[in-house]
Amino acid sequence: MAVKNPIKPTDRETEVVPWGPNKVIISEETHPNTQLTVIETVVLPGHSHAWHVHDDADEVLYVISGDGFATVGEGNRVSITRGDYVYIPRGTHHDTHNKGWAPLHMLVFYGPGLRMDPRDAELPFRRVFLPADAGVQWETSFEPADPSFQTYHGEDRPQA
Repeated sequence: MAVKNPIKPTDRETEVVPWGPNKVIISEETHPNTQLTVIETVVLPGHSHAWHVHDDADEVLYVISGDGFATVGEGNRVSITRGDYVYIPRGTHHDTHNKGWAPLHMLVFYGPGLRMDPRDAELPFRRVFLPADAGVQWETSFEPADPSFQTYHGEDRPQA
């Protein structure tokens, strides 16, 4: 099977979820028999995705730009920024938070590849699929998805 290269994000539809847009770059659907899933994702300022686990796949986050936190396992929250990698072993609960004012832009790798939720799956959040050539627009609120996540400004920041 011939593989089209290079793969461009503009070749892939956009999935918009409450924390931001995603593009599935490589998956079983796009490359049959692959053992890899690659997703380009953005976490909007002040947002996070839910605490969750992948029982059958290791995950690696690579931060393209922005600042945030990754929690890998209970109580293990680390700061992440441009150029950082985070390894999340399969079976480990985790989440990611944007603590900055700009989008947290990442590549997320899964091995072996993930089983992607079907379009009509009932999920605990809303998602919309946009055609590859559609411009991405989203609305956001100032309420973080995780109530325990806090951002501090100026003198409100706790002293270390």
